[in-house]
Amino acid sequence: MKAFPRADGRHDSSKPDEQGMDLRDYFAAKAMQGMLAHTGVLYGKNAALDDENGAKRAYRIANEMIKERKRTGE
Repeated sequence: MKAFPRADGRHDSSKPDEQGMDLRDYFAAKAMQGMLAHTGVLYGKNAALDDENGAKRAYRIANEMIKERKRTGE
C-alpha cells in the first residue's frame, strides 16, 4: 500500500503499481522523526543506538504499525 498514491489523494487498490511512498517507509520516517525529536531516545546514555540501529528500530516500529493496521482492519 502507498502512503501518497496520487496527487489528488484518491487511492485505487486495483493498481498495485501505483506510484507513491510505501506506507511502511512513511511509518518508519515518522517513527524516526519522533525519535530524533526527543533528546535521548536515539543517542541518550541508556539508549546505546547509532544511526544504523536507529533506522532498524524505526522499521521495527513501522512493521508493528502495519501488523496492527491489518489486525484492526484499517
